[in-house]
Amino acid sequence: LDAMFRTPKRRERDLPTNENRRDMGNPAAPKVSESDKLPFSTLLPCGSFVEVDRWVTPAESDRAVYKTEFARLRGGQGWIPRSLNGKPITEIISAPETRFGSFWFRVQDRNGIKVRYGPSRRAPSIKSDDGVYFRFECGEFLRASEVVTFFRQNAPSECYAKLYRNRHVRLYAGHGEIRPLSSLTVQAEWVEVFGQQELFLEECGVEPESKGINRAGGIMWYLIVLINERVTGPDDTITWLRLKDGQGWVHNVDADGETLMIPHSL
Repeated sequence: LDAMFRTPKRRERDLPTNENRRDMGNPAAPKVSESDKLPFSTLLPCGSFVEVDRWVTPAESDRAVYKTEFARLRGGQGWIPRSLNGKPITEIISAPETRFGSFWFRVQDRNGIKVRYGPSRRAPSIKSDDGVYFRFECGEFLRASEVVTFFRQNAPSECYAKLYRNRHVRLYAGHGEIRPLSSLTVQAEWVEVFGQQELFLEECGVEPESKGINRAGGIMWYLIVLINERVTGPDDTITWLRLKDGQGWVHNVDADGETLMIPHSL
């Protein structure tokens, strides 16, 4: 282009709304659903990956004047800053490998793993108002709807899985050439599968058997505990029982097959 132009800042009364002015006084006009009136998030979490259109690198003289550079999301869904005041905000990466569906993983790391807002170690960890981190402990199973693998020098460098949520599947299930912006900005929970030559999650070939129950079981003589979930791994002979008070898990038999937990009706 020979010249660059920028539209003036829009005034508050010029901002688009969900209501058509011609229909404001028309009682027969279709009503806008409450879901359409909800604020639409345009925030991309740390670690998010997006596809953008090609751009022309500005000359050095122009960079001194325009210190902020933008790239347009593919499909014309908006713009993201490439740099701000000369400081890079995004980086160019090789196309990641993404899988969509239903995947099961089991935590391998002894220390467990924290859940993050984005597919990156730089993304903040999720924690409650009480300061308790959202995490999975060693041996626990989790279900994911999306798995993304990043590459460096044509070799896998890190991999993340997004926890399964029905709303995520409804927004985008891998079909369609262009991914909608709403599926990128919706709040999600990510866990690291592997990275820096460390394996944190092992993918299960078979879905684990999990049953919700409401029974009591004994850990030692005369001690009764409440159990609300029972999980058996694909290759395990041991069934793990989740304590209802959230204090952890116990197994039903020992290594020799001797019964440790006896179910009782409430």
